[in-house]
Amino acid sequence: MLFFVVPVKGKGVTRRWDHFSRLVERTLRSICRQSSSHFRVIVAYTDMPDITFAHPSLTFLQVDQLHPDAKPGAMDADKTNRILTVLEYLRKEWVDGGGMSPDSVFVMPVDSDDFVSRRLAGFVREHPNELGWVFEKGYLLRQGGKLAYLNRKNFHHSCGSSAIFRLDVASSFIFEHSREAGEGTYCRYNFEKPLVAVPPLPFAGAIYNILNGENIFLDSVRIQSHKTREHSLPYYLRKALKYVPVPVWPGMRAEFGLDQR
Repeated sequence: MLFFVVPVKGKGVTRRWDHFSRLVERTLRSICRQSSSHFRVIVAYTDMPDITFAHPSLTFLQVDQLHPDAKPGAMDADKTNRILTVLEYLRKEWVDGGGMSPDSVFVMPVDSDDFVSRRLAGFVREHPNELGWVFEKGYLLRQGGKLAYLNRKNFHHSCGSSAIFRLDVASSFIFEHSREAGEGTYCRYNFEKPLVAVPPLPFAGAIYNILNGENIFLDSVRIQSHKTREHSLPYYLRKALKYVPVPVWPGMRAEFGLDQR
């Protein structure tokens, strides 16, 4: 069984709650288009988003907000705390209480503004003996854009919706990191260098929805700060090799659930 875990940040750290709620709903609709019924979606929220979408596979789990400020580091730690809370919920309710084996529970964190392939749950069901997968391939898509950019090599280095792992090896993907001097340690997930070797997913598994006004890291302010680097020839050459522009064609819209209003 594949459990999609969607951490939803608190109302106090969003720019516009109504806009953010629409992003969350689009993500949930995308997830629930899975071609296989062997999945569940756990939404870890503090403030319930204003959505109308309902699905029998959806569960909402209220979680206290860890850091009520909008700094990227604090929101990253808060997001990871929500994922850890859901993992504990899965162990308690689905393993201890539901009789599932930890090695039959697969988890995919999904950022609350991204889109995922409808093939994921079926793929996991067909490969029950793997420890998990990282998404080397995935798309970047600007909100409302008609052109996506395929990252063919290391999508999992930059997007939070880019790995699936078994519950019994979750600590290999989410572990303690040192913060800046004097600030102690905190847990975060690391899909770039997990502590166990897992194969790449053989297809593009997610779309990183960027510049939508609610991205924690890849927002317009952060992109603007990189202008000097972006004007260098080596930067353009690296990007040309890393990203391939792809029209947002009907098949992509159907697979990722992009035709939503």
